[in-house]
Amino acid sequence: DLNMAKLGFPDGNVREYDNKTPLEIAESISVSLKKKVISAKLDEDYIEVNKPITKDGHLKLIVADDEDKDSLYVFVPGGYLTLLLW
Repeated sequence: DLNMAKLGFPDGNVREYDNKTPLEIAESISVSLKKKVISAKLDEDYIEVNKPITKDGHLKLIVADDEDKDSLYVFVPGGYLTLLLW
């Protein structure tokens, strides 16, 4: 399948997903994890949590208490807006 993505996770596991979003992947791991996810990174790039992943890479699901949360950016029409989390 052309949309099949082989994803590596921080814990070393590698899984294949067919056209799934980061939120759907989080839910397949744990419903409570899905509720905590605020962003995701594929390799070194932040990606949309509602957009299907169609390429291989290393996926990190970022939750509210993650150290990466301090540098999140959200795309808005006309530029980027820093997402401030307290």
